[in-house]
Amino acid sequence: LTLEEVRAKLPAEADPLYSLKRRTATRRNDLLFRRLGALRGERALDDIIVRYGDGPFTVDAVGSALAGWMTVDPNSASRASLEWAQGFNDEVQSHSRTRIEWNGRTVLVQGDFSFVVIQSTFHDAIRTATAADPALGLSLLRELKATDITPPLDAYTAGLGPDTDWLAVQRDLEHLLENSDTDQYLLPMADAVARGWSRWDLNKAIDWYTAQYEGSGKSLEVLAQPLLVAQENPAIAMDWLEDHLRAGKVSDAVVVKFSQYLWLDATGADLRRVIALPEDPVVRETILAGWTSPWQYRDDTTPYLAPDVLHSLIDAAGLPAATANRHRDLVDQHAHLPTLYTDE
Repeated sequence: LTLEEVRAKLPAEADPLYSLKRRTATRRNDLLFRRLGALRGERALDDIIVRYGDGPFTVDAVGSALAGWMTVDPNSASRASLEWAQGFNDEVQSHSRTRIEWNGRTVLVQGDFSFVVIQSTFHDAIRTATAADPALGLSLLRELKATDITPPLDAYTAGLGPDTDWLAVQRDLEHLLENSDTDQYLLPMADAVARGWSRWDLNKAIDWYTAQYEGSGKSLEVLAQPLLVAQENPAIAMDWLEDHLRAGKVSDAVVVKFSQYLWLDATGADLRRVIALPEDPVVRETILAGWTSPWQYRDDTTPYLAPDVLHSLIDAAGLPAATANRHRDLVDQHAHLPTLYTDE
């Protein structure tokens, strides 16, 4: 798209539900802001701030623009992301907010978790920079002053590609953290390496990860859980689950836990497959209840899954008629409400 086409397609105003939506709306905006960043560089950030003002929508949009800018000028975009990450908290009338100074402008994000929004933008920048140049991503880690090292480590390893030497990554991170409280960061480092590795070779990552925890008393399914959740292709995780369930190496509990994260970013087909994995109908209903329970309809305004998706999941669960009908009734009671997520 040309710059004129991008500007014509950008949202007219900030959307307060932007961070909650997924797929079509969010990805469309993400691609537009990335393209804007690639075309305009630093000026794209100024454009976004002027157009949308304060709030998390602006921060998300800036994050996408930084990612686009990173593809054409990773060094300049990385320096900008470091500056953007220097926002700080202050208290205004007993309410927490984060304030960012950028090119003479101030951006405010309200709320007790506002700083998390700012940091997540920087973490996205680390991932994008690493994908462009692993050495650049590592340099951003060196510059970062963070009390919680886990998210930036995860961002770094998430940006590494399929040909990565993961044992060398382990050594690089150990060297990076050698002047820190090594005992404090040793396990987050191993976790990050395993999660990054698992995106390309789940079985080898789990084997390596379990070896790091040998003697800890942690079971295979406990250690595998975060690596399963990290999979961007749910089918890979479900293949692993199916094989290990049938071999008796893990229990249905790991499927229940996995399902609680899966629905946040999965298609209806993914959800139908995972609910069919356990042989025990009680476990299948436990999974289903996590998607149809009344808490999904809090405030009576935003159920997460569309009624047609939920009805297909009830069918896939293969439950006794009376049990299935109870779930159908609950879904139908709220079928008039708009939903955030649909089966695409």
